[in-house]
Amino acid sequence: MKIIDLLNAQSTLQRLAGQKMPAKVAYALAKNIKVVDDELKIFDETRIKLLGENWTLNSETGKYDIPLEEQEKWDSMYIDLVNSEIDVKIYQIDLTSMDGVELTPVEVLTISWMIKDLS
Repeated sequence: MKIIDLLNAQSTLQRLAGQKMPAKVAYALAKNIKVVDDELKIFDETRIKLLGENWTLNSETGKYDIPLEEQEKWDSMYIDLVNSEIDVKIYQIDLTSMDGVELTPVEVLTISWMIKDLS
């Protein structure tokens, strides 16, 4: 699995977290949300470290000043980071146990890695 998969799933997982569902599905979803949140925290720390090692944080804007001529360098670093392979323990959810849980086709795609028989 890649970090980008977790980033893409984040909004779907947040929306589902507020929805009522069978207890077994809610438990697995809660476990997956914790795994995703923990991994994305590490991702964000790494992203900020990369920025800080290469550019200066503007105290007024709270953003890193990346000169236009170095934007491609940052883009490449960011793409490499989000495409990094990670090993995380995902709790599989049986699609048949998700009766009553409404998902759009796009949402199904973003969390397909945690649904049995779809990943």
